[in-house]
Amino acid sequence: MASRSSFVKDDNFYKRVLNRSVTRFIEDLDTTSILDLLLERDFLSYSQVRDIQELPLTSTRAREILSKVASRGEKGYRIFKKLLRESKQEHLADYLGRQEIDLEKKLMAEKKNEDKGKQVELQVPAATVKANAEEEIIPDDKELIAISSHIGMNWEMIGPFLGVPSTTVDQICMDNSTTRMKIYRLLYVWRGMNGSEATVKNLLLSLKNVPDAVNINWKGLEKTVNEFGQKER
Repeated sequence: MASRSSFVKDDNFYKRVLNRSVTRFIEDLDTTSILDLLLERDFLSYSQVRDIQELPLTSTRAREILSKVASRGEKGYRIFKKLLRESKQEHLADYLGRQEIDLEKKLMAEKKNEDKGKQVELQVPAATVKANAEEEIIPDDKELIAISSHIGMNWEMIGPFLGVPSTTVDQICMDNSTTRMKIYRLLYVWRGMNGSEATVKNLLLSLKNVPDAVNINWKGLEKTVNEFGQKER
């Protein structure tokens, strides 16, 4: 019998499930009880648990726990779901289950659209080359500001996907008063961390993996990126 889905539920699939669930876990996760179990079952070491407990914000602790779980792949994800139930947080385990179903449906739809897209891909080689050239640009300060204007609510969830530590994100929040400036500084730090790899293309790839709760105006962002290629550099 053929498989119901045309993709493999690998470690990345379960990482994406966790990424989609960040907002709910920040709101509802009892970090104390789950950390106790993660330590008891040797999922995390004593020093790892201590470091998480010492983080100043509950939201930061929840994000760090999810990050640790995501790094353990499918096996770690399934252990985490089991421990959620043992810690009397069945509602969060059930929420993850629903996110699995929703993500599977989304990926199946994307695969179907991708197959359709391949039929017309060869008809627009010039546009494809043009888009690739624009996306290989390393954005300057003005371009980072332009990109930041298309990112809004829950922007701080982007940090882990850009490889920016949660402690750095917290510091950005404290050092800057406006949301626009906070987002710009986050992108500025990302660019500094990645050097020649800090291209618009890599930035867009990272942003496409952030949770749905992050407000990104993709239509406006794509228009802005297209304009980058028209500048003299």
